[in-house]
Amino acid sequence: MEIKIGTPVSPGIAIGTVQVLDSEEFRISKRFIRKDEVHDEIARWEACKAKARTEIEGVKQQVAGVVKDEVSLIFDTHVRILDDPSLDAEVRDRIKVDKYTAEYAVSRVFRKVINTIKGLEDSYFGQRVSDFIDIQRRLLRALMGEQRSAAVKTDQKTIIVSHDLTPSQTVGLARDQVVAFVTDLGGATSHTAILANALGIPAVVGLGNISQEVAGGETMIVDGSRGRVIINPDEPTRKKYELLAVEHKARTKELLASAGTIADETADGTPITYYANIEFDDEVESALKSGACGLGLFRTEFIFARHPKPSEEDHFRSLMRAITMLGNRPLTVRTLDFGADKFREEAGLEPEENPFLGNRSLRLCLSQPAMFRTDRKSTRLNSSH
Repeated sequence: MEIKIGTPVSPGIAIGTVQVLDSEEFRISKRFIRKDEVHDEIARWEACKAKARTEIEGVKQQVAGVVKDEVSLIFDTHVRILDDPSLDAEVRDRIKVDKYTAEYAVSRVFRKVINTIKGLEDSYFGQRVSDFIDIQRRLLRALMGEQRSAAVKTDQKTIIVSHDLTPSQTVGLARDQVVAFVTDLGGATSHTAILANALGIPAVVGLGNISQEVAGGETMIVDGSRGRVIINPDEPTRKKYELLAVEHKARTKELLASAGTIADETADGTPITYYANIEFDDEVESALKSGACGLGLFRTEFIFARHPKPSEEDHFRSLMRAITMLGNRPLTVRTLDFGADKFREEAGLEPEENPFLGNRSLRLCLSQPAMFRTDRKSTRLNSSH
């Protein structure tokens, strides 16, 4: 059992099976093969090694004559690592003995080696970690091919482990399957954190290198309230958190139920009006149940998370759903605002030097009249409704 502490960004407790989504969007899950499939799986391992070796030799030829010989030797080292008989034997054993898929065998074997190197006090060997990570990814690319970005289908409750998640990836998580996520990077004020809260997904970020320290198929507990992540918990710890998860859900339900009964004035009789901020129209119902008298802000740019190129009709339907649920309650719609971490690529916008303080919000809309017109037309239609 191992405990990691990060930044809590979305409350809740979840227990599930790890699915690793690394920076190249590999999903490596713990999967097994039948005894009669071992021969073919070994053949896949051999073929992927051959392909990786060819790629390394090709890279070496490309840099020959351009860089110093010392740099070219790096790729000789990669080939030697790839041909290391102990690594080859270990992967073969994981396939033959444990009946792992080649992908999962590579993931497990290289993780073991990488963690061993990280534990060495010798700084020279410690710097070789990146070489093994590079080779591991090259092998996984060769093994997974076109399937590398396909999500693994599973009936288990899944916890996504990733180097980082963009807002679009967060929105795209299968909410009926993904119960939590943890990342190497991230902070409490990122829009990924805001989305995790909006979607009700427990999340812990800023864990350093957790995406390299766990493997698909392992069990994980995520405490999004305290920023605690427990890898492969023992049975007493698991049972403890199962009870805590039940208590947290009951407490949340109780708070939501009581929110609608909160007094709408101060002790001296001054009226208080509560408004909610939302990213998606399907948040309106929970906002009203929590005691909101309307929407103080509807962040319309988040429609790009669900529709890569939303039409006027897409905008219209989203706003109409919100208005219908609100009835006669007020709704404030914000002009599209694409910041550094919000959907610039999805909206087809070019990157800029300072996306946090540069061309964004109304300034951006005025420079993109077609996009602005589509958004505002739907708003005007809804206003007249």
